Amino acid sequence: MHINKIDHAMVRSIHSVAESIGIQTVAEFVENKAILTELEKIGVHFGQGYYLGKPIELKRLVKSFLIPKT
Repeated sequence: MHINKIDHAMVRSIHSVAESIGIQTVAEFVENKAILTELEKIGVHFGQGYYLGKPIELKRLVKSFLIPKT
């Protein structure tokens, strides 16, 4: 969407409609800083993708939040 004007317009339009009815938006496929920057300019609320964090196993994610017993 940072390269293709049509993709950019689609994201901007979807976000605009969502905001007008009180829905927050989540962008998928945030793969690099350029995409993230464009999404921030548009005002997209949340993002997911390899640039923001690679997928990890659920057990490992839960374990990372546990406080070790002493």
